[in-house]
Amino acid sequence: MDVREKLVELLTEFYGCDPMYYDVDALAIAQHLIAHGVTVQKHGRWLLDGRCSECLENPLTTHKTYCPGCGAKMDLER
Repeated sequence: MDVREKLVELLTEFYGCDPMYYDVDALAIAQHLIAHGVTVQKHGRWLLDGRCSECLENPLTTHKTYCPGCGAKMDLER
């Protein structure tokens, strides 16, 4: 799922809209937000071998709360 699709999903969920009827409005809002730099935060976890579950980078330390490779927030359980 790309950023646009995720934003449309979140907007329709927040407003309680039926995507069948409000998809055009949600899509227009999502495109406007993306054009102005809004993105969706990735969430990941440190794998047992020390790599990030999102980008598979292996940073020097896995004690950080964000992956230095992709910026994913490390808040998921191992």
